Amino acid sequence: MKKYFLLLITMFTVIYAFSQVKHNKFSTKIKHAQFNPSFQFDATIIGEIDDQSGYMLTSQYDDQSGGIHPTVVKLDVDGNIVFDSIYEFVPNNGLGGLQIIDAKTSLTHHVMLYESSSHGPVGESPPAPYVVKMDVNGTIDWQVGLQDDTLELHPHRIIHTQDGGYVVIGAMWDVSLIQHKPAGFMIKLDGNGNILWDSLYRDTDTLSFEFNAIVETPDGGLLVAGIAP
Repeated sequence: MKKYFLLLITMFTVIYAFSQVKHNKFSTKIKHAQFNPSFQFDATIIGEIDDQSGYMLTSQYDDQSGGIHPTVVKLDVDGNIVFDSIYEFVPNNGLGGLQIIDAKTSLTHHVMLYESSSHGPVGESPPAPYVVKMDVNGTIDWQVGLQDDTLELHPHRIIHTQDGGYVVIGAMWDVSLIQHKPAGFMIKLDGNGNILWDSLYRDTDTLSFEFNAIVETPDGGLLVAGIAP
């Protein structure tokens, strides 16, 4: 009985030690090549490449001189930095009108969803989704702003759909109304960033709608969840 007990303790120790190594494979400190100590980085989102060959880290930084910039870091599977890139957002809003919301990574590309109020003159552009698609080597394929002249469109999620396109969801505010009640919105893009359709889901009399989560069903439909306080 004593030998059996010791054997169990030994086996447990070995298994536990292996588990610790497996789940703490690497620790990487990232310093952008263009890094300046006064810059402020925040809101990093991690995406795993589908073939498990590495990771894409999406963030943003404030250069402290009137510019907010998208940033992307690619790591290989061992945590080594493959590239780090800081992109210039044009036009750029000196009041800081850019915020990372969501990002998705697949085998061949990486798509980033920002909320931006930088589509026009400062102070005249309502918040709106801004989508950037790049390949996994960091080369931008296309970027598109989905703004409206009067409506505030606050994006919450983006997904890649089976047909090669994307769907963006979020909350719409019509500031022209006396009582502001948000509505849920959906925007369908093709693989090149062109709008295929858009829809609003609203009840201006009684309810507020905000879409916060979305999945594509096996038959190509869309299941959306959110809040309606």
